[in-house]
Amino acid sequence: MQLIYNFIEGSCTRHAVLEKIANLTNTKLKTLKSISTTRWACRSEAISAVKENYSSILAAIEEIIDNTKQSDVRAKGKGILHHMKTFEFVFAMLMLDPILSSILKTSVFLQSPNINLLTAVEIVESLKKLLVSMRNTEDDFTDIYHKTIQMCKNYDIEIPQLKKRKVSTKIDCLSSTQHYMSSKEEEMKVSVYYSTLDHID
Repeated sequence: MQLIYNFIEGSCTRHAVLEKIANLTNTKLKTLKSISTTRWACRSEAISAVKENYSSILAAIEEIIDNTKQSDVRAKGKGILHHMKTFEFVFAMLMLDPILSSILKTSVFLQSPNINLLTAVEIVESLKKLLVSMRNTEDDFTDIYHKTIQMCKNYDIEIPQLKKRKVSTKIDCLSSTQHYMSSKEEEMKVSVYYSTLDHID
C-alpha cells in the first residue's frame, strides 16, 4: 500500500494521471493515504482508499507505464501493477478493510475527551468480541473469500492453484494434527485470515 502511495503521490504528474482517469470514468476519487506505523486511522484509510480507487489506480499506472520515458518509473510501475493484480493482494485488501475499519472506530471513541474508564473498557471488550467472532465463525471469511474470487474474475487476475504444504508449526505445533491443506480456500483461511486475526488479538 505504501508503495502505491509513494508512486502516485510522489509526483504531481502521476497524481494528475490518476485524477484524469477518475474524471473520465466518472469515479469519485478517495484520497490516497500514507500508511503510518502508529496511527490506526492512516492504516485504515490507506487500505480503504486503494480498495475504493482500485480500478482507477490500475488504469493510471498502466497509462504511466505506457507514456513515461523514465526507465525507473516504468520498472516501479510494472512491479506495483504486478503486485496489485495478484490473488493474495486482493484477498489481503478485502480482509484488512473491515478489520482496520472496526479498530479505527474503537480508536476514535477512545480518543474522545469525554469518555470515562468504564465506557472505554466496554468499547475495547466489544472490539475483542468482534475480532473473536470473525475468527471463530465461517461467514466473515467466506464472504471475503468469495468477494476475492469475484474481484479477481472481474479484473482477469489469476486464481492460483493450491500448493500442497503442511500447516506452519507456528499455527499448529502438534505434529499429530499436522495436515496438508485441502483447498486454496482453506490455505487462505488458516495461513492468512486466522494468522492475521490471531496476531491482532
